[in-house]
Formats: sequence, structure tokens, C-alpha cells
Amino acid sequence: MNSIVRTVLTQGIGLAMTMSVAMANDLKQPANEISTVSFNGLSLAPSTFTIGAGWFTLAMRGQTGAGAMTGIGVFEGTLSERDEASFRELRTAVCSIDPGTLRAPRNDLYLAAILSCPDGSKFDSAFNLIGLGEPGEKINRFVGDLLSSFSRHGEPVAKLDVSATVETRGSKLLVTLTFSNSGREDVMFASPSTWEGIPNPIAGKSYTEVVGAKGTKTDEQFFMQFGGGALVDKSNFTDAVMRVPAGQTRMVRFLTYPDRRFVKGRYAINGGLFIGKVLQPEKLAGRADFTFKQTDVIFAEDFPATTRDLNNFEDHRRQQLFNQIHLIGDVVEESGYYRAYDKSNVRDDFPQILRRGDRFPDRTMEHQQGGSRKSVGPATMWRWEAYPDSKMTALTGECCPRSGYWIPDMPGGLTTTAFHTFKVAGDKRRIMEGDVMPRLGLGDDSGICWTWLGDIG
Repeated sequence: MNSIVRTVLTQGIGLAMTMSVAMANDLKQPANEISTVSFNGLSLAPSTFTIGAGWFTLAMRGQTGAGAMTGIGVFEGTLSERDEASFRELRTAVCSIDPGTLRAPRNDLYLAAILSCPDGSKFDSAFNLIGLGEPGEKINRFVGDLLSSFSRHGEPVAKLDVSATVETRGSKLLVTLTFSNSGREDVMFASPSTWEGIPNPIAGKSYTEVVGAKGTKTDEQFFMQFGGGALVDKSNFTDAVMRVPAGQTRMVRFLTYPDRRFVKGRYAINGGLFIGKVLQPEKLAGRADFTFKQTDVIFAEDFPATTRDLNNFEDHRRQQLFNQIHLIGDVVEESGYYRAYDKSNVRDDFPQILRRGDRFPDRTMEHQQGGSRKSVGPATMWRWEAYPDSKMTALTGECCPRSGYWIPDMPGGLTTTAFHTFKVAGDKRRIMEGDVMPRLGLGDDSGICWTWLGDIG
């Protein structure tokens, strides 16, 4: 207990109560004082609130870690007693920091504040909260309390929320983003047609991310990151800006690939959006980096649902993962078919299935020419080719499971005539999905196994 309060208590409860009220009033925001605090929490777009005598305004530009603060918006309202108490604690914590310990802010957890300290001095600085220890934790907590309170109880001048729904479209997913403005002023920002789809917030690149999760297993989750290149209704977004009027909703559709296939079931859909340029309302002008409201989607079938869709999805994934090389001896993190390459990007004709936990092996690469295999040197790296349950081989007479070039394995026990026939006919050939794997005129050649070479010349 403070010694002053102890002394006052000995002189009577009434006097003590008077003294306590006076001390509390000294800590309140002065009538003519305006304090401004900017906080960069979990986003790369700082939220800012201003406090006067009994009032506040908040420009919320993204998630801060203070609860489920989805969307962006401008709020205004009256300070509650709890808000005033939180601000007094925040002011005390900020003003108690040794200026010599402050570090310049970067693109992480930082605070910028302009306010009057209890001793009458002025604090006007921006600093990094990481590494401050207990004072930094207190500041983080008090700021979070205020931001959460203002966004929950303040009147929305403008409030933009976004939610995502996802539907399957062949080997891609159709993502519909719904923008809803529950405020009284319009919100205007860079058109989706201008979003670069590249995660570079420092350069102001706009992009969106969508995540689906059913469980914790790999095939129960998916992720997408995209921009204007995936926009479906491009003709509806020819302007450089998009406006969401007060009290209205607008929808934007994108068609893109997820990062992986996934099993059927109910998925929680979440996501986030970084917009490099918000234009209106004026208090939100600048960047925004915020999270979506969660939705739930039921997928009735595994994705991709058909062999053709899976083949198309694998074609896309092969291109995406081409620069993700695996060296000899590296641990296999994902089971599947892999193809060996050398340092000049000469590739093996024959893919090999490897299981998670294996190591990428040494391999002498082979090409099949004129019906026989020839060594083309040692492999130096491996690249992902297909999922482990994909059809990479087919027998003569079966339907071709995927389009591309195929090469037949030479069967044993051939007669001299059949051997020469195979050398002529056993070179690679292009076969379309659904066609019958061809016979080579060797007599009983129904047991010939064909291996998928790929869609190359």
C-alpha cells in the first residue's frame, strides 16, 4: 500500500476517498489533450487510435492479435471507464520505459505514440516492442485491450469485412470473396484486377490467401495465394479502383489451383488480404492487412475428383515445383514418383517411386532409344513427378491413363524377328488419354508395360 494512502487512512475514510478520487482525476486525459497511438501487431499495416477527453476514434487496418478482429474499419465512440483505465495503464507503461533501451521500429511488433506523461513531460516516439521484456508485454496487452474494445463497441463509420467460399471446378477451385460494408461511409481500394498476387508488403504488392482445414493431416488442408491474374470476371473490374458502398455487398470470383489435393468433408475456410492502396475513407488511406470471417464449406468428393482432373492438377504442380530440387541423400518429405536429372537438366526416362523417410538415391539415368535402354550418366538431383497412386504405367490393350509420350519396356523371350520389330517400333510415341495402349506386332504382346515419359518432345 502506498505510504501516502496509509497516512490518509489514519485521518479518516472520507478524506481518503477524496484523496483517491483526486489522484485518479490527475491521471485522466486532460480536457484539451489529444493522444495518438499507432500499433503494428500481427499485420504490416498499423492501426491507429486517437483519444480525447471522453472520446476515441480508431482506424483499424488489420489483425493485431487482440482477439478476432477481422476486416478493416473506422470507429468512433465514447470512452468507457474500463477504456480510460486501460489507457492510464498504457500511458504509465510507455512513459516508464528508459529511452536508452528503445530501438527503431521495423516491420514487426512496434508502437508509435504521442501523449502526455503523468509527470507532465511529452512522449513522442516510435519503437520496437520486441526485446523490451515486461514493459513491452504490458504495452502489448493494454493496446490490445483498447483496440479490441474500440472495434467491438465503437460506431462503425466504415467497416469492411470479407469472407470466402470455395467450390471445385475441375482441377481448380472457384473462390468467391464477399466484401460487406456495414458502416455509413463507402470504402474504396485498389481494384482486384490490379492485385499482383505476390507477397511483398514492403513494396505494397496486393495479394490474398485462402486456407481450408478439416483436420491436421496433410490431405485435410489446402492453401491458395493469388491476385488479379486469377480473376474470373475481368470485364467487371476495368477501373483501377473498387468501391463497396455503405451498407452494401460486392462479390469477386477467382479461379486458381490449391497447393495440394485433399479429401472430402467439411472444411473451415479462413484467409487474409493485403491491399497496397486503400483510398477511402480518408482515415484508412494507405495499406491494409487483415483477416477474413470464417466460413464452412462441404466438399462431397475428394479433390481432384476424376483421373483427368488429377492429371491436369499434377501437370500444374510439376511446373510449380520444378525449381524445388532434391539432392542425392536428402530425405524424402512427400511420398510420390520422382524423376532424376543431372546438372545440365538432362532427365531420366524412367520415374521412380520414393516413400516419405527414404533418401534420394544415387542413380544412373537411362534413355530408351531404338527399343533399348542406354545410360546417359549419373543423376545429381531429383524432382517431383506425380502422386504415389498415379498411373505412371499401362499395359498394351488398356486405356491410356494420361496424355503424353510413352515408352514400352522390352519384354523377355523375344524371337529374333520380334526383337528387330521391337527395335523399330519400341521408341517413344505420343498417346492421348483414353486411347488404347498400342500393340507393336510382336505376336502375344499383351504383357508389354508402357511407362509415361511426360508431355515432352
